[in-house]
Amino acid sequence: MKKSIFLFIIFLAAVLVNAEVSNITYKKLKKEVAGHNGKTVVVFWATYCPYCLKELKAVKNNYKYFTDNGVKIIGIAIDKSEETVRVFTEKNKFPFKTYLITDSLKEKMNIRMVPITAVFDKKGRIDDISPGCKTFQDLKTMLSG
Repeated sequence: MKKSIFLFIIFLAAVLVNAEVSNITYKKLKKEVAGHNGKTVVVFWATYCPYCLKELKAVKNNYKYFTDNGVKIIGIAIDKSEETVRVFTEKNKFPFKTYLITDSLKEKMNIRMVPITAVFDKKGRIDDISPGCKTFQDLKTMLSG
């Protein structure tokens, strides 16, 4: 019984951690990406964008494939409201970290529309960046480049 309660608490803590939403700067993104020993996929999205939701569902449905292959996933919302993004993230049960974009990151990466997907190498350099809704196959192709 104690083991079941402990596992439930661990699971709940993981869900709550993923539901947290904070701002991310370009410097913080580079640090987080460079801190991973593999490629990182960053999806820039918005709660009001149906194409974004379609791509995020593809990422969510294939999350295990990505993590099993050493790929880290980060979502960055361009919405203005932290609460809106947090509720949306909880409702959709995204298993990856989600942040709110800052003006500095938006300018530095020239984010003018969504969805935009970027692939970073383990040194924090951009391998590929592409606008538009990506399928699972599109993401695999971007990662292989």
